[in-house]
Amino acid sequence: MDQVIGGWGLTANQTLLGIAALLVAIDFFIATDLPTHVAYVLLSILVALNVDVHPLYRSLAGCGAWFALVVFHYLVWRQVLRRFADRVVTPDRFKDAPQRVVGAVGELKVIEERRMVAIDGDLWPLDPAQAGEAFAAGHAVRVVKVNGGAVQVEAVRTAPESGGRERS
Repeated sequence: MDQVIGGWGLTANQTLLGIAALLVAIDFFIATDLPTHVAYVLLSILVALNVDVHPLYRSLAGCGAWFALVVFHYLVWRQVLRRFADRVVTPDRFKDAPQRVVGAVGELKVIEERRMVAIDGDLWPLDPAQAGEAFAAGHAVRVVKVNGGAVQVEAVRTAPESGGRERS
């Protein structure tokens, strides 16, 4: 494996290592685990080919390396990638509407006898579990949870300026 490949100028080990590094680098910019898992397979093959023991033990070493890399991936690497992507690649990451409204302050409205919360121009139904609570129309409320498309709220002391997220 230490022989230079044709006109490429790299050994087979260096080539596999380079391809694996490139695939891991691609994972920084593409939101999928596939390139990294292919890189882990290539690194496991490298381990298996370079361990100087019986072929059965080589296979076990390769499988062990793959298993260790997958455990590392799910326990450490994905969080590192997510933090990197959130800070550098996509600092304004997408949040779907239910995630976005948690913590937002809105105004309670009654429309056709249904209690709704107006947040950033959107109307969210009040959770039926809070039907007995004394929230009157016009009161400012903060969303604490979204449950099945309906919001659970708590009262706030000041009225919202524009139905948006309160700054604290």
